[in-house]
Amino acid sequence: PASLEDVSATFDDVDGLGSLGLLHAADAYLQAVVSGRTLGADPTLPASLGDEDRTFYLQKARGLYGQVAGADDGSLADALMTINARNGEAAAAEAQGELDAAATAYQAAADRADEHYPKLAELARSRIAELASIGDAAALPTAAEVAARNGQVIRRDPRQVNPVLDGRDPDGPLPLLGADERRRQDRCCRAAARPAGTD
Repeated sequence: PASLEDVSATFDDVDGLGSLGLLHAADAYLQAVVSGRTLGADPTLPASLGDEDRTFYLQKARGLYGQVAGADDGSLADALMTINARNGEAAAAEAQGELDAAATAYQAAADRADEHYPKLAELARSRIAELASIGDAAALPTAAEVAARNGQVIRRDPRQVNPVLDGRDPDGPLPLLGADERRRQDRCCRAAARPAGTD
């Protein structure tokens, strides 16, 4: 991303090349967060992105996307880059849990797309509608909470998952097989396992 930022600064006066460089740099930071790997890390190795790097990457991405959106002159030529920048800004805000900021960025993307790219506007507005369900989602446990739970023994409910299948009362006691029933089941199993024609 740093080299892309250099390209952006060097060729800022060349037909959108400056904004394009910033956009690609921001995308690289955001993709690193999505993949969970530091920039330049070997993709065959396990995810290695720490919390500090993740925060830095998201802040950097939001800043770069903001620069691209801020350079928009309102022309058709700038429209797609601006829409992409606003959507990227929203995605980074979502990843940081800032849903109001994400909704604002998605709305800005939708407003910019309305005239020339109505389908993109529709997608941005549908994402705003989905943010409410994200806000209501249960919070994931922290790594410390998961580690603390790993030593716990979880007792399974002994009741059958779908007791209706065998006609039992789902809230009733579990049936115990008597000796006669066990013998009958054993005979059935042996008969089923016997090769054909050996009776």
